[in-house]
Amino acid sequence: MSQRRRYEPDWPDYGGKRKRQLRSVLALLVLIVIGLAARQFAPQGATESGETASRGTAVGSPTGGATATSGKGSTPGVLSIGERETGWYASNTLASRPDATRVEVARVIDGDTLDVLAAQTPLRVRFYGVDTPERNERCYDEATQRTMDLTRDGVILVPDARQQDPGGRELRYVFALDGRSVDATLVAEGLAKAWRDDGALRTRLIAIEERAKRSHTGCLWG
Repeated sequence: MSQRRRYEPDWPDYGGKRKRQLRSVLALLVLIVIGLAARQFAPQGATESGETASRGTAVGSPTGGATATSGKGSTPGVLSIGERETGWYASNTLASRPDATRVEVARVIDGDTLDVLAAQTPLRVRFYGVDTPERNERCYDEATQRTMDLTRDGVILVPDARQQDPGGRELRYVFALDGRSVDATLVAEGLAKAWRDDGALRTRLIAIEERAKRSHTGCLWG
């Protein structure tokens, strides 16, 4: 008895081809959506360090009130800080920036990491401009306590060119509600090192760190 051969059609596999074409179209649409989302945070202008700052999504008033979504096409000015007798502060009113967001601090993880609530959504935020000692390293406790002191009433977050770190934490410059730069304060007081790769405040923070080193300020350099 001869074995029955499996029937195989000899015409082109148009169905499979259409499925492959459909997958290609869907992949292209996903890339387009990602590209449009990325444009929302695309760099808008040069910063004081030669880098670029990106546009955020919301403006928060440092004196209270509701958070309002920024209008499309609005471009924030260059983020900068200046020194006063009591420390380093944002040079311009943060409430006028469409990329600044006021949030509640739920928990201080360490000197450069916070858990915050943005519109009742929990987020983990890593300070954009500084690096503080890790747990079990010298000056860890001092840096963590200082960050607690500076952020206990809430903070204002300002984005820059990179939105997240490799671990998925949100990257933001952090300001107290009165406009004081938490990043710069930690560096100036010898509790943190300046981030040197990029960012609107990179040049300023490096200069603040060098001054703290020369004067042997704080736990790191004292």
